[in-house]
Amino acid sequence: MRDKVKARLWHQAYYAKHKERLLAYHHELYTKNKEEYQAKERQYHKSKYKALRLQIFNALGNRCSCCGESQYEFLTIDHINSDGAKERKDIGTGIDLFKHIIAQGITKERYQILCQNCNTAKYYHKGCPHKKKVLV
Repeated sequence: MRDKVKARLWHQAYYAKHKERLLAYHHELYTKNKEEYQAKERQYHKSKYKALRLQIFNALGNRCSCCGESQYEFLTIDHINSDGAKERKDIGTGIDLFKHIIAQGITKERYQILCQNCNTAKYYHKGCPHKKKVLV
């Protein structure tokens, strides 16, 4: 443990002493390999997005709460109180929103999993067709 602290302090001092040179070196590396860096960054964000989304899905049941659809690609996170637009405006979207949902605690009173069809029907028709009684 003591060696890790000592090594960290050495690296901090080295960086402080050689900051300009190190920044120039890393900038040059980045500009030479810009596409490669950007591809790695995109891949990292995709995997992080998927991991956070799966964590929320697992906590909420991994299936549409209306029709039971369980195909991952069709599922979305729905705000039960229809206040998603306000939350996205305040917090942001994607990874930022997922981190916020996880940090405040994933509650089934506030969020649910819906498939795209049920979510769209909820928005445009004020309710899902699966929940409405059909009169013949």
